[in-house]
Amino acid sequence: MDTEPRRPRESRFGGGRLTIVGLLGVAGASILSGCERNALGPEPVPDGVPEPPFISDPVSRPSIAPGGFQPELQVGRLTDSVSYVSFPPETFPGGDSIRIDNVANGASAGAPLFEGGLDPLSIAASVGDTLQLTVWTGAGSQVMLRGVPFRHAITVVRTEPRRGRTSVPINLSVTVVMSEPAQLTTVNQQTVQLLRAGEPVPVEVRLRPDGLVVEIIPVELLAHETTYTIVVTTEVRDLSGDPLPSQFESEFTTASIELIGKLVFQSNRAGGSELYLIDAAGGDATRLTYHVGGGVSEDPAVSRDGRQIAFSAFLDGPTGPIVESEVYVMNVDGTGLQNLTRDPAFDGTPAWSPDGSRIAFMSTRGGSADVWVMNADGSDPVQLTSDPAWEGTPDWSPDGSKIAFARDGGPGIPVDIFVVNADGTGIEQLTFGPSNAWHPSWSPDGSRIACEGLGIEVMNADGSERVTVLPWDDFPAVEPAWSPDGSAIAIVRWGGGIYYVNPDGTNVREVTDGRGDTSPAWSP
Repeated sequence: MDTEPRRPRESRFGGGRLTIVGLLGVAGASILSGCERNALGPEPVPDGVPEPPFISDPVSRPSIAPGGFQPELQVGRLTDSVSYVSFPPETFPGGDSIRIDNVANGASAGAPLFEGGLDPLSIAASVGDTLQLTVWTGAGSQVMLRGVPFRHAITVVRTEPRRGRTSVPINLSVTVVMSEPAQLTTVNQQTVQLLRAGEPVPVEVRLRPDGLVVEIIPVELLAHETTYTIVVTTEVRDLSGDPLPSQFESEFTTASIELIGKLVFQSNRAGGSELYLIDAAGGDATRLTYHVGGGVSEDPAVSRDGRQIAFSAFLDGPTGPIVESEVYVMNVDGTGLQNLTRDPAFDGTPAWSPDGSRIAFMSTRGGSADVWVMNADGSDPVQLTSDPAWEGTPDWSPDGSKIAFARDGGPGIPVDIFVVNADGTGIEQLTFGPSNAWHPSWSPDGSRIACEGLGIEVMNADGSERVTVLPWDDFPAVEPAWSPDGSAIAIVRWGGGIYYVNPDGTNVREVTDGRGDTSPAWSP
């Protein structure tokens, strides 16, 4: 019977017993314990950049445009004003979600966290109200009390790209998330700029209707391997007229025309699944995709020359479930996005041929999930397998002669690894149960194949000497991907997070700590 876990797709919300870990101060806001109102009276706007969490002074409801950042839940006795709560990424590393309760009026709001941070979340509030902030992480929860201030300076919560990011797509529009709504008249090309070597880059600057997000749209594509600086001046003001306390600056560097020594993976760290890029040695991740096809992006594959990424884009229907999947390709600098399949069937899990001329993929266009091959431009799709069982997750042998894939015969039948010649002839079964064998990955010399089964397994290319090198009970892992030099195998810890392990199962080490990080794909 098939009782083994499949693939981790979603991050898990942490829980646990509530504990008061401390009452943390913030400029312009008094911390209350057992009181509903701040009796200290109005405070002046503090000097300098405020410390997170950022609690805005109340804003009149009529001044808030519809369609902006809305809480996942907003209950209790409402007032005619709201306050915004936010904090930058990594404020709560590993944080999953937050709940905000207004002790004074009973209002509540909640939302997931974004990379340990919170984009502005509104809650009904008046000056002096006490807000209880409960942040859930994988280890439990943290509770803080904050007072709603009379005045609080607007500040920058985060930018996209984040500070210090590298390999940023050259066609990316920059976004700046503010801690509370900004005055429309103070946001323009003089107060919000993108600089290259100290000189302004021609851009269009837009403030979204909610007043919380500034968009910086370059008139032309950015240059490759170039450092840019995002600048927000003190002329930007909130709805109360309070200015940004000091000029904000953040740098990022654009991508080269090819990826060397990188790892591409999918993650739901920003909500829906998107593709990200990091150095193979680890570090900060750069987001590569943004709602391609209106849905989510998964299953990346990097061409052997490091210049293109193929991936699956899933489009959800009106009620949520996936109704369509297509195979897309784009240049590693973010340009050249193309839908290669354009078929109502379910197409996905692409794999590049070693010479980059063709792409193997899974498709249901033949009536069942089978392995197909097409040219790299999407032309001339050819069906290679036709078994009624599900067949997918193809991986091309280093010499280009064979394609390994998994076949799932259904309940009670083990998933096994097969290989087929690149022309569709000579299908050969490599594994014969009794445990499942998923997600084959060839070693760079073509002599061995890694797969997921009762842990991470390695076998000879002919299926002999199948060995579990990293047992599930020792380290639950899936989705092996062999490194280009053969020295390591990238794996995904069950529940998310990318690790490396030596081919003999030793020296497991962490690469990313995101519980929604999966599907690693190496560049050359």
